[in-house]
Amino acid sequence: MNGLLKGITLFFKAFYKGMKIFGEGAVNVVNFFLLLIMYIFGVGISALLSKISGKKLLNLDKSNKKIHSYWLDKKNGQKLADFYKQF
Repeated sequence: MNGLLKGITLFFKAFYKGMKIFGEGAVNVVNFFLLLIMYIFGVGISALLSKISGKKLLNLDKSNKKIHSYWLDKKNGQKLADFYKQF
């Protein structure tokens, strides 16, 4: 009787470990697909709306090949103090 009880407890411990590993893997797969769907809807819709409206949100157009930087020039009326604490 003692050996049977020990075997049953050993079985359930191994079953628990296996189910835990399976559950962690299933959570990773589900989270991947949920985040993928959210990324497609979030980034995809905002990109589509910006394309339709013609806005360039990042302003990364380097049509002039002489320019080697994406930095914008400072306007004459702006002071250095205007750039502190912008947010």
